[in-house]
Amino acid sequence: MERRAPKRLNKTEIPVNIYEGEKLIKESRSIQEAARFFKEYTKAERFNWSAIHKGIWHDESFSVSGNTYYFITDQEAVKERNKEGVTILKQIELETKILSDKYLDIVLRRYQKFRSHPDYEETYKWEILSELNTYLQNTEITEENVLEVIKYIKSKNPQSGSFTHWSSLDHLMKLAEEAPGLTSELFHSLYDETLPLKDRVEKFYYTGKEYGRSLGAPLFGYLLAAYDFHQYPLYKEEVLKETKKQLAITEKLGTISENYQMFYDICTIVQMYVRDQGHDFSMLDVQDMLFCCTSYYVMVTEVAVEYVHSHAVKLHAFMENDEQFLAEIKAMNEELLKERRDFYRNRDKINRIRYLLLDQWLTKKSLTMADVERLKEEVNEENETNILHSWNNFKILFQIYFAPLKERILHFLRNLHDGIRGIEEFKDVAFEEEDSLNPFGWNQSFGNSECWIAVYPKEIENHKQAAQLFVSIDGDKVRYGLGYGSEHPKRDAPWLIDIITNIEEFTYDKLRKKMLGVYPRFLEDNKKSQLEEYLTPEIGSLQNPEREPQYFWLTTNPIIWTVDLIKDGGEVFYTAFNEKGNKRRIFHSFEMAKPGDKVLFYESTPTKQIVAEGEVTKGLHTEAEPGFAEPVEGVSFRFEREISPVSWDQLIQVEELEESAPIKNGAQGSLFPLTKEQYETILSLEDAEVTDHTIPIPSVDFNREVKLESLFFEDRDLIVKQVKTALAKGKNVILTGPPGTGKSKLAKEICRSFGVDFVMTTATSDWSTYETIGGSRPNADGTLSFKQGLFLNCFKDEKTLKPENKWLIIDEMNRADIDKAFGALFSALTGDPIVLSFQGESGNQIRVRPQNDLESVLPNDYDFIIPNDWRLIGTMNTIDKAFLYEMSYAFMRRFAFIPVGVPKRITEELVNSYLPLWGMEEYAYSSILATVWELINQYRQIGPAIVEDIAQFTEVEGDFTSAVILYVLPQFEGLPDNEILEFINKLGQLDQMETERLKDFAADFFHIRV
Repeated sequence: MERRAPKRLNKTEIPVNIYEGEKLIKESRSIQEAARFFKEYTKAERFNWSAIHKGIWHDESFSVSGNTYYFITDQEAVKERNKEGVTILKQIELETKILSDKYLDIVLRRYQKFRSHPDYEETYKWEILSELNTYLQNTEITEENVLEVIKYIKSKNPQSGSFTHWSSLDHLMKLAEEAPGLTSELFHSLYDETLPLKDRVEKFYYTGKEYGRSLGAPLFGYLLAAYDFHQYPLYKEEVLKETKKQLAITEKLGTISENYQMFYDICTIVQMYVRDQGHDFSMLDVQDMLFCCTSYYVMVTEVAVEYVHSHAVKLHAFMENDEQFLAEIKAMNEELLKERRDFYRNRDKINRIRYLLLDQWLTKKSLTMADVERLKEEVNEENETNILHSWNNFKILFQIYFAPLKERILHFLRNLHDGIRGIEEFKDVAFEEEDSLNPFGWNQSFGNSECWIAVYPKEIENHKQAAQLFVSIDGDKVRYGLGYGSEHPKRDAPWLIDIITNIEEFTYDKLRKKMLGVYPRFLEDNKKSQLEEYLTPEIGSLQNPEREPQYFWLTTNPIIWTVDLIKDGGEVFYTAFNEKGNKRRIFHSFEMAKPGDKVLFYESTPTKQIVAEGEVTKGLHTEAEPGFAEPVEGVSFRFEREISPVSWDQLIQVEELEESAPIKNGAQGSLFPLTKEQYETILSLEDAEVTDHTIPIPSVDFNREVKLESLFFEDRDLIVKQVKTALAKGKNVILTGPPGTGKSKLAKEICRSFGVDFVMTTATSDWSTYETIGGSRPNADGTLSFKQGLFLNCFKDEKTLKPENKWLIIDEMNRADIDKAFGALFSALTGDPIVLSFQGESGNQIRVRPQNDLESVLPNDYDFIIPNDWRLIGTMNTIDKAFLYEMSYAFMRRFAFIPVGVPKRITEELVNSYLPLWGMEEYAYSSILATVWELINQYRQIGPAIVEDIAQFTEVEGDFTSAVILYVLPQFEGLPDNEILEFINKLGQLDQMETERLKDFAADFFHIRV
């Protein structure tokens, strides 16, 4: 029987024909109806949205219980948009993602219990919004009553737990006072359900903006829910952001109308699913559920633990059943599998196996465990050594499955970590915030079914030395309580742990009670005096002589010594302190090292490769050492064998080594701990070949003189000194000051003085990492490739791939949302390498890393080296600083802020000193110009650049009134009306000024009554 495709298409009325083989078994009016039928027909536990989605848009079949099903509709209809302006395909993809696992089941069950919890304080929402619904649906909003309506809505906005900020309602009231008829029309439009929601919000927002009124998305959420909370959710941006993270939704935030639409779409999908489970949820119920599981520690923590546990259960099963694991991978989203395949392309050993099995599945739609075994043998035979000795099928398949899931699991573990640190009784302890979040790949990326976190005091160097508030989530249990790190003196003592085997019995209250119970012991066992007494060399004699060896990486500096010096059987003593008496980085590695431990010798720049294998001969002990006034502690090592060199470039390309200590630290340190698996992985690379055609990384001479030939500053010498010192000491610079002080010109003069090329740009509120770092952009042939953004363009020529050192000047830096646009650069600016989620043409992941000891680099399409001498120079207008985006402390501390102010004393002589720089030696109005400038600065500080504009305009006819209107009064935005009028009146005392023209402009521009 020929399958036929229905023609009409709509968001909730997508006609779908379902076929079993060639037999038509159901003509459904919508995807919803098709899903319900399909669930009942196949006896499935969940709706198969994904199967229907793929069947319609990717022409894929779906098999269950030996039967093959097809889902058919009109392909052209996919291109149509529904009434809300969101493509059907996009919305179904969102629906598929939200309903892809047990997340909503977990949230729903936990939320229903939480509604009766003592901490729950949200019942006021229903009480207030019920009153407002009744009021608004029985009130005709008109020009005459719109102000009273807004006052009533404002009166219902609670002081705590508010629906929207009071200032937004004030702005709305002012809009109604100025334009009551227009405001009432906007209300009618907002509540007109025949119009697209996004358009309704957008129209209201931009109309308010035209009147200088700030109306945010929370206000529109409140106004809509006040009209009908059954249909519209309240809105908070922080709830949307956290919900996106919990659901792994990657779509970026946009305008306020786009953001509310996105939240509305999410809530609609959740509401539909919850109702299908038999619960009569309004949009307010849905919003409240999402709010609670993003804002209350009880919900945040319980959802995090149960969600992670749901994946632990699956992984626990996969560890026992390779066939099941392979079937799960084949059922994964095809686009994700293509991304993983491309990630493994052109890689070797285990990653080549992963590439081949993914490529076979994606191209042939056929892959069995027999194929996996065949591909393993083929790749193993390509290598001289056995690459499979540490790899079973679970370990090979794990990274394919887990890589797309990793960030989401990490986010839930971070929420759990926050929930423990947020216990009120712990407020006096400064905890380490980002360390010891260990997802399923924590054991060197091999994978298992356990996740764990350790919460410990910030003052302790690492979790291994600490008593920990510990939580472990495994496939068959959850453990929580007090544990001890492997280097803590009580590491062999019994842990104070509770165990839960039924995940539904886990609650935040139980977790909190346990943590409070062990808290006194936690504080006692983390006392510094106890730890310092334990961490001494003498304790090393108590270690078990029959223990398994530990593994280390030792970095040697070829300029000081090489491994060749100890090849004849000698030993090297490596001090645990530098010549200044400071502990070396990762000092605890020296404390850990014991005789018999294995070590790999890595020679740093210019060699940059692993060259030999050895062992520890003496743990931490004291010896006399040249360069030290007294004997110093250190560890002794000896050479065992030379190995075929393994280069740094090879090491950083191995996925299994990404989390190893030397790679994460860029080998910046001396002695790093390795796991046995990491150690063996490095040794397995020793037969690889590398070619080297490196190019030097450009450097800068900071001893050059800073020349300001076209600029005049009252405190020139101080500014030059501050700039030179800050840049030479490695700081980036932000030039701050009022408008027109010459900040932008100064930034360019600085770059020219040091002889560096520079890129100059002006920040905007629309910036994201797409503009600053880069992203995927379409090629002429329709494919996508990574294109460098502003930041990365400074470090590499996009065509030749040669390293560059172009400084970046960002004008009006605080006009950008720093966290959104520069968040990923924080680590890079601090000196830590970062890995982006994009790939170069070679298939390698894009990396941004500091130069450190590198002198040259091998050009490639994925490595971006930040030169040691590279600098970012920003400018910031201090007048409108309070009205723009704020910079976080984490960002500001990476910069030196240098003030570029206005002259303290403005005179005719000062103006005359500027005129030659402006090419206006014959200017005839310097006296009046100085008077105007001085008067302006009594109300708003402006610099000489704006004064130059005034001079240029008045040079011929002396029309100072027009010049002030054009260049000065717009700078007075934000000043009180009385100050603006006072300024105009003072100007009016000058013969050259036309007071009425100034007042007319002020009345029109500032809406001042004059």
